[in-house]
Amino acid sequence: MIKYIAYRCGYVEENTTAIMVWEAQYTEGFKEREEALKSLAAYLYKKYCEEYIAKPKGCCQKAKRNYCSQCGTRICKPSFNEKDFQLFIVELMNTTCDSFGGWDDYASDEMVWNPWSASIIDLTKENSICIPEDGEVSITKRVVTQ
Repeated sequence: MIKYIAYRCGYVEENTTAIMVWEAQYTEGFKEREEALKSLAAYLYKKYCEEYIAKPKGCCQKAKRNYCSQCGTRICKPSFNEKDFQLFIVELMNTTCDSFGGWDDYASDEMVWNPWSASIIDLTKENSICIPEDGEVSITKRVVTQ
């Protein structure tokens, strides 16, 4: 069962020296490699949308055109920009627990992937996926947008 995904971002000389490790929690793990990668991609996409794609406010529900006449918010279906999402993934390497989001905010069943793995000592070849370079590209390929 896959419980960990570790990756480095960038390619060749631009490869990061640090490795980002995610631990699957509240689950036994994933049977298939692709299932685990898609799950992490979906989690990161949700996090990306929460931070970077504006949500219409209550007043926007009545908007009849492309902008809300009350607050000026642009009303449109958010588009997915692969490069922006990849940059988001790379920049996670520089976040702190507080800037990523407090443990209290994410210690719930909704948070399948934990960036604060305390049990990394349990990581083995059998229960992990290691992406030695271009982790941001590999994850982006697995994002499914609606």
